Amino acid sequence: MQVFYDERDFSYACVIESIPLMISFFHQEKIIRLSSWKLNDEIFLMECFKTQARTLSEHVQKIRSLDKKTFPLPSEFLLKRSGVDFSSDELIQVDKLCQKQMDRLQSNMGEYKKGLLERLSDFGLLLTIKYDLIRNHFLKFLAMLPSLDHDRKGVYVKKHFLESLTFLWEGSQGTSSEKSLPFIMLALVYVARILVGLMPAPLAAWAIRNAVKIMANRFIAGVDLDDAKGALKNLKKDQDITFDPLGELVVSEKEADQYLNRVLDIIDSMENEFAPKELNDAGILKAHLSIKVSALCSQFVPQAFDYTYSLVAPRLKKILLRASQKNVFINIDAEHRVYRDVVFSIYKKVLLETSELASYQQTGIVLQAYLQDASKHLVEIIELARLRKLTMPIRLVKGAYWDEETIEAQAHNHEYFHYLNKEESDIEFRKCILDIYKAYPHVQLCLGSHNMSDHCFAKALRELKFSKLPPIEHQCLYQTHTSLAYALSKQGDVVRNYVPLGSLLIGMAYLVRRIMENSSQVGILSQSLTQKKQTESSPWKKLQSKKLIGEVQTNKHLIEDASFHNISPVLLYQK
Repeated sequence: MQVFYDERDFSYACVIESIPLMISFFHQEKIIRLSSWKLNDEIFLMECFKTQARTLSEHVQKIRSLDKKTFPLPSEFLLKRSGVDFSSDELIQVDKLCQKQMDRLQSNMGEYKKGLLERLSDFGLLLTIKYDLIRNHFLKFLAMLPSLDHDRKGVYVKKHFLESLTFLWEGSQGTSSEKSLPFIMLALVYVARILVGLMPAPLAAWAIRNAVKIMANRFIAGVDLDDAKGALKNLKKDQDITFDPLGELVVSEKEADQYLNRVLDIIDSMENEFAPKELNDAGILKAHLSIKVSALCSQFVPQAFDYTYSLVAPRLKKILLRASQKNVFINIDAEHRVYRDVVFSIYKKVLLETSELASYQQTGIVLQAYLQDASKHLVEIIELARLRKLTMPIRLVKGAYWDEETIEAQAHNHEYFHYLNKEESDIEFRKCILDIYKAYPHVQLCLGSHNMSDHCFAKALRELKFSKLPPIEHQCLYQTHTSLAYALSKQGDVVRNYVPLGSLLIGMAYLVRRIMENSSQVGILSQSLTQKKQTESSPWKKLQSKKLIGEVQTNKHLIEDASFHNISPVLLYQK
């Protein structure tokens, strides 16, 4: 634990040898006080033994007296340890150039014209942004729909859809804290309930399923490569593609083999779509595939590495060897924080211990910057690249599991692995860009983001300080903030689209996650849909402004509270 440089008094929540502790620093007294998270145990003891707990009471009151508003945030620790100063003259110059490039990029984005389907689906996304009722009940229905695939007569599909409409109606009529729907939408919900109620179940189910498929086709290009050819024909003219065969957390070895075979089929099919060994301007193969390692076995147990490796490694070797033979790039996709380290360890061991893969350069991995230890994990990736003596492209993203991992940390009362403020993730993201540039030729930047300032910052930093490095590969999700991909491509940047392939049933979890990400109030896509212009590129300035007015999210394990909380489980998958 590193003491904060300006010697202010503060508390810090951490886990030492599986024991959750709050560490409080008192610099004037030269004392470090240890306590439980939230002072939960100490306050409880004080209440039980008021007369016998004088020393304990003094201890607790000392910690309680600290001003939480002045506590340093995790990103401040990060920057102090690394020595990166976003207020330095050098980085201020980068930020100024970034701002100019943002203005140019926004101008080009304004030239993009949306099609009818994109306009309709964007309108639907806007509704999920504005109204929690629609987002919550609509997504519950979407998540449940695949489990009703057996319902050929449509009885249950109709029943559950009507229930969702009823919840929308009653939620707006009741005392719910969620924002009520306006009159015109309530009228539409009322009419829809009547119409669907009168329709025969088979007809209602057919209409509902097809409406969902139309929406899914906005984000999922097709069932397989052949099915997706039409959707991708225009895209391939000026942008590159990485295919994502949908599927994760399979429940049987049969399903794991099915996922493996789908991946191998796509690899084999790519020779019909791309010229052999064809590279883009960033020097990366155009034939490109993203896979999830957790889908390669049904018993993916992070705390049992040898067992998990024995199931995953044979399938992963098959994929990498086939890709090496067919000149296809394999990217290891992002996973939940629980799986991240074991996924990387399996990937590393397969690459280093398979002699046939020694010269296979066209493979890389995702780094998620919303995690507080992203910079530390980047060092591990760079070390792997150094051992292989090859340049490894890294897809740098913010992350896809923020909501889920926040809720899990609160429910189970374990540590937060991620940043609680979007601006802190942005700061980590930019620091990782700088570190990746410095580590060339071991690693190379592939930037995945829908935030235009991220792309412009990376370009400005490269132009001013790292001009001899290969061009950045800019990556965007297929049919998500399409105007950004269009504008980057128009400027001559290398752009790659992340294109999902799979059936509606397999892809429904993906679709729900996309909608959740895109409908987030802090999501950059919501800003684009609501026509909000990005005027400030510096996340550091934004964070300091929010901190001054007390709008930053702080670690809830530091807030004193004697009420019941779950005992933090030992996270056995951690080293």
